[in-house]
Amino acid sequence: MATPSAPAKALSHLLERYRVPLAWLAVFAACYFFVDPIALTMRAESPGFALYLISVITIVAIGIASRYSANYLPVPSFVLAIIFGFLAGPLLAPLVGSPVALSYVVMTAALLILFQGGLETERGSFFRLLPKIAALAVPGVVFSAIIFAGVLWGLGYAFGAAITTVTAVLLSVAVASTDPAAIMPIMDELEFGANRGIKDIVVSESALNDVVGTLLTIALLGAATRGVMAHDVLGSFGVLLSRDSAIEFARQAGYGALGGLAGFGLMLLQMRVKKRHALTHGEDVLFFVVIALIAGFVAYVLGGSLFLAAFIAGLLFHIEEHHAEAAAKRRHLEVFERHFGFFIDGVAKPAIFGLLGALVDWHALVAYAPIGFAAAVLFVAVVRPVSVWLSLAAFTRFGRDRMTAKQVWFIAAIRATGVIPAMLLITIENLDIPGTEALLPIGMWVILGTLASGPLLAQKAALWCKVAQPKSAAQPAGADAGPRLSAPAFAAASSD
Repeated sequence: MATPSAPAKALSHLLERYRVPLAWLAVFAACYFFVDPIALTMRAESPGFALYLISVITIVAIGIASRYSANYLPVPSFVLAIIFGFLAGPLLAPLVGSPVALSYVVMTAALLILFQGGLETERGSFFRLLPKIAALAVPGVVFSAIIFAGVLWGLGYAFGAAITTVTAVLLSVAVASTDPAAIMPIMDELEFGANRGIKDIVVSESALNDVVGTLLTIALLGAATRGVMAHDVLGSFGVLLSRDSAIEFARQAGYGALGGLAGFGLMLLQMRVKKRHALTHGEDVLFFVVIALIAGFVAYVLGGSLFLAAFIAGLLFHIEEHHAEAAAKRRHLEVFERHFGFFIDGVAKPAIFGLLGALVDWHALVAYAPIGFAAAVLFVAVVRPVSVWLSLAAFTRFGRDRMTAKQVWFIAAIRATGVIPAMLLITIENLDIPGTEALLPIGMWVILGTLASGPLLAQKAALWCKVAQPKSAAQPAGADAGPRLSAPAFAAASSD
């Protein structure tokens, strides 16, 4: 019997090692080339509803496929969800082709994701480090947006591409925030020891600046749709300094906070109910979903930010503090919180990235590859460090808890753009604003670039800055950690 050659053995080893992602890739590729959803639903009593069911099934399948495949590859699940979403584009056509349905799905998913971001943020550390977090999350986002808009405008001239002012401004503000869903798995691969506060700053910043980035995008998007945006980059950002913008920000923030407090109040009410009832109520698994939706609804009908409301409701809630006298019931609710996290990580986040992949014109992605790649590199290597130093420089000179230069450089190296920027890009694309044809393909290059480089940059920066050490038993870089428990549970887990 002939002995297999070395190349045959290597190929067999690769196929065995990566059999799961390859199998899912083959399934979605078959869907792309051979499956016709219209033909599948011709005999249905209601073909439109059947097509909608196909889209829902596809979104869930993308979540399963991307999460499973990320365990075998050094690639974040979000990147895989984008690829699978592209291949599953024909099956997602009913959602992608309906602007109203698409916006509803994306906004609901983003609402739940930001609520989870609030739950996963350690509240005590958040308020203790609030000045530094706020400096990164508010002026830091503005600095990032302005600098990146200038970079995009310059790249347009350098590459001879038609990058309009409205594209540069809207794209820069949409991707200006970091993403907790992408940041937290990266941070969980590092042992911080005495520098745990640096981890808390990075994670909390990523949760808060998603809200800030959303508010800024809404403000500038309103100017773009009304046709009042200036013809130059700085003039366009000047809209944020107007009296009308200040009133709008105050209204969004004020009513958003009110909605968050309403959600928090309902959580307290639920805690009181749980003190008097058995632990076996299955509806607890829906508890977090309902609270997030109600908080967002209250803020939205009042004219506030539903995303800020969801984040505040999650941030203010501590299972341990409001249920400390009943340890068994507290653990019971933590289990359901974890199940909620599985739903968010397995459905809501992949849904946004999968739809983003289905939306992208991949011919345009290839056409804009040179400028998109350059934009991604400059975004990580220039825009993020400059904006971080502008935001935190004062904290290296003043205050009792001063930061070192290496701590600031480490924070500057952490740059992952994820689910909320993707949602904002979809929202802008959905409005079909004239002159924004380059926005989505370049935005895709930025998202893919930051997600792909994030884990490696974090590991290298941690060692160079002597802020943290890579965990010896870490899973492959970029693979996703499971959803966290509560904010206090996260704090305990990160206090290594």
